Amino acid sequence: MPSNKAKNSSELNAKSTQALYDLLECVIKKPLDFIDNATLIKSLKSQGGTAKLSGNWNSCGKNIEKVNLSINTLKKYSNEMFLRGFDEIDELRKAACDQISAAKEKSNTSNKRTKTGLVKRVQELEEELLKHKKVNFTLLQKISVCMASINSVSNTVDPSLREKRAEDALKKIRAMASLNMPPFNKVSSESNIININEHINVDP
Repeated sequence: MPSNKAKNSSELNAKSTQALYDLLECVIKKPLDFIDNATLIKSLKSQGGTAKLSGNWNSCGKNIEKVNLSINTLKKYSNEMFLRGFDEIDELRKAACDQISAAKEKSNTSNKRTKTGLVKRVQELEEELLKHKKVNFTLLQKISVCMASINSVSNTVDPSLREKRAEDALKKIRAMASLNMPPFNKVSSESNIININEHINVDP
C-alpha cells in the first residue's frame, strides 16, 4: 500500500498533467492572453521545457496551476490519462506555439485601420477558409465510411463480432476527429453536451 507521501505526489503529478492540458487548450483558444508571456513561450518550444513549466494562469475562465515535472513523469501520466497519451500533449504544445506565432504575426502586420492591413487580413481569412474547406471535404468522406460501419454493426447478429465492429467504428470516428485543429481534434468519451459558445468566442 503506497504511503501518504507517495499518494500525495501522485495526485499532484496527475493534477499538474491535467493543468498543462488545460493550459495548452487555453493558449490555442486565446493566444493573445499569452502573447507577452516570454517564459511560457520559451518553455513551449521544447518537450522538456513544457514539462518543467510551472506557475499560475488565469484564462478561459479557469485558474490553472502547474508545478515543475520531469519529462518522464509527464509522459507517464499523460499515457495513463489521455486517449493518445503523450502524443496528445505534444500535439497541443505544437499547436499552441503555432497559435502564438500567428497571433504575433497578425498583431504586427494586420492593422485593420489601414487599407494595407485590411488587405492582409482578407488574405489571412481566405487562407483559413481554404484550410477549413479541405478539412470539411475530407470529413464528409470519412462520415460516409463511418455510416457504413455503423450499418454493418446494426446488421451483425453475433455479439462478439458486433462488439469488434463497434470498436472499429469508434476508432474510425476518433481518427476522423483528429483531422481537425486542436482543441477540436478529440471526441470526448463522456455523453455531455458541449457549449459551442466556448469555442466561438476566440481571439481573432
